[in-house]
Amino acid sequence: MQKVPIKKAPGYDGIDFIVLKTIFRTHPEILITFYNKCLSLQCFPNPLKTGIIVLFLKKGKNKSDIKSYRPVSLLPTLGKILEKLLLERLNHHLRRNNRQHPNQYGFRTNRSTEEAILDLLDKINSAKNSNQHALMISLDIKGAFDHLQYTSIKNSLDNLKYHSNTLETLIDILSNRKVTINTSQGPATWNQQ
Repeated sequence: MQKVPIKKAPGYDGIDFIVLKTIFRTHPEILITFYNKCLSLQCFPNPLKTGIIVLFLKKGKNKSDIKSYRPVSLLPTLGKILEKLLLERLNHHLRRNNRQHPNQYGFRTNRSTEEAILDLLDKINSAKNSNQHALMISLDIKGAFDHLQYTSIKNSLDNLKYHSNTLETLIDILSNRKVTINTSQGPATWNQQ
């Protein structure tokens, strides 16, 4: 709870991180009981799986072109914290069992994009110093996360051979997800696949 950012916008629940931090400081047993119950039931509660889509106009783009907007999904704060707890547990398992690739920088403790750039520059300098060529290929797959299949995530999690309440709760995150966008006719909600 001490690490959660207080400047993040809440989801449809309207619960601000400052409120959760205050609850945790004054009555930590409320949140601890809630999150432990989620783990024991292997359940990520459905109300925490609905994201509100907010559209932000990209700088210098035409307002009438739909591609000029960047959609951002605002998730409930209780769910964001549960996701962080699950991620911490999963990363602990991956570290302990040496299952993270040494070249992975995202979602790792004490790793950053700056460190990735420094390692890349070291490799380039090493190649230069030994009179070798260095080649780098960088890919940006347009809409990669928009087209990621939940079944592939589930299969990857199953392949970890990490049988625990954490894994089952992580898998439950992927079911019954919904997104809502406010329209002039009221909120429109649909299933997220």
